[in-house]
Amino acid sequence: MSLRRSAPWLRFFVADWIAWTRDLKATESGILINLIAHMHQRGEPIAEDHSRLARLCGCNTRTFARTIGIFLNDGRIIRRDGGLWSDLVQSEIDHRKNVSDVRSKNAGHRWGKNEQHQSVIDANAAKSSESREVEEKRSDFASLVATVGATGGDRFAGPPALPPDGRKSPLDSSSLETDDLSTEKRRAG
Repeated sequence: MSLRRSAPWLRFFVADWIAWTRDLKATESGILINLIAHMHQRGEPIAEDHSRLARLCGCNTRTFARTIGIFLNDGRIIRRDGGLWSDLVQSEIDHRKNVSDVRSKNAGHRWGKNEQHQSVIDANAAKSSESREVEEKRSDFASLVATVGATGGDRFAGPPALPPDGRKSPLDSSSLETDDLSTEKRRAG
């Protein structure tokens, strides 16, 4: 029956409360608000144990029994499912459930709409900066692998014989031998 076992608050409309309790004595009004608070906190009817409820409401059993009789006669409190209940509490629980259902439906609609209009830029914006950095490094690595693969390089074979532009690599071992000979000739000469 209850939406939540212990609701943290309930809507309290002062003008309605004043109109609803205008004909009650202060003790009766105090008993009514205590009963409503306990019903709302439990989210279900409370057992009709007059001595226990009288202690919860801070009054004696005789006063409580007389007051609960007044509430039952005028409909402020009703008997339901073997306990005491209030239509005021039921309307609050129904209101919370309706608000929750509407918000859930709207969120589902909003998520569906977002997924429909999602772009790569939007998807990247939602990621953390660390995630974006990792993806950028993966992208850089993938482009490096693609370049090496395009030039015929093999990760175990070393660099290709000639780069795509046709120039010799500065670390080509054949050029080292000729460079050493020309260096020796300069020193001797």
